[in-house]
Amino acid sequence: MKSIFVLLLVISSSLCFSQAKTDPLQHAQALKDSGQYEEAFKEVNLLINRDSSVADYFDFRADLYFQMRLFEDAKSDYDKAVALAPNDPLCYHYRSNFYLSMQQPDLAIEDNNRALALVKNDTLKHAIVLNRGACYSMKRDFQKAYDDYLTVLNFDSTSQTALTDMGTVLDELGRRDESIAYLEKVVRLYPDFVGGYGNLAFQFTEMGQYQKALDYNNKVLELDPKEPFGYNNRGYVKYKMNDLKGAMQDVNHSLELYPENSYAYRNRALIFIALKQFSFACADLKKAIGLGFTAMYGDEVQKLLDKYCTNTN
Repeated sequence: MKSIFVLLLVISSSLCFSQAKTDPLQHAQALKDSGQYEEAFKEVNLLINRDSSVADYFDFRADLYFQMRLFEDAKSDYDKAVALAPNDPLCYHYRSNFYLSMQQPDLAIEDNNRALALVKNDTLKHAIVLNRGACYSMKRDFQKAYDDYLTVLNFDSTSQTALTDMGTVLDELGRRDESIAYLEKVVRLYPDFVGGYGNLAFQFTEMGQYQKALDYNNKVLELDPKEPFGYNNRGYVKYKMNDLKGAMQDVNHSLELYPENSYAYRNRALIFIALKQFSFACADLKKAIGLGFTAMYGDEVQKLLDKYCTNTN
């Protein structure tokens, strides 16, 4: 269960388009910020109809399409923005964020590298390096991710995302004491940030210190009662503590909040196996694989499927 919490936080943070837009977009930006996507969409379409040569307009509309889960349209607009401004590192940066969110890290890395070849602003440069580190993490190339996060932290030693993700990468590299030190720094600097507590919970779960892990997961849900990964992770800890009823309740609630989490299906399958309800377990294992578990986390689910489900249709 090591890295899902951080990884999905990285993806989420990568989708925050807080950069300044050209003046004509200000009203559309305000509409989007208030959640009025349809109205913002109408506004930016008017701008594009007046002048279809402005890359910012297409980047903005691409993000709206993404928020509306119209991913092919979003990709098309990101491509248009790059074509209109091939020397603008921001256009590649925005498209790399999109590729990362779509779990296409190789394409995201290509765009990150294009952006880095063009960027002159140090703050933007390190934002791009941070994004590339997330891509390497998704590819499970943890040494390259470590190198990118270290570059960011040498520039800004208090970067919340870099500190958190460095903690995860160090764990994957077998450097647990350093990992915990980074994560403890995160919760000291950012006591309201759920990611720090969530990843400390991971560490203590891996160490078999389940009560500590439970306490940290409870802190996550105290800060954000609608955090699906918090419920999933707490459910796994309860499973390890043999509270199967409590574990099932937490994982089920996690799936209600976020039904596309392959790790939650893996966790629920483990609970079903402990309950000897193998047909339900096998269905969840197949669901986890269908949602991309193996590509992101390895072959654990496939091994469970081979062990318990060879005679299950």
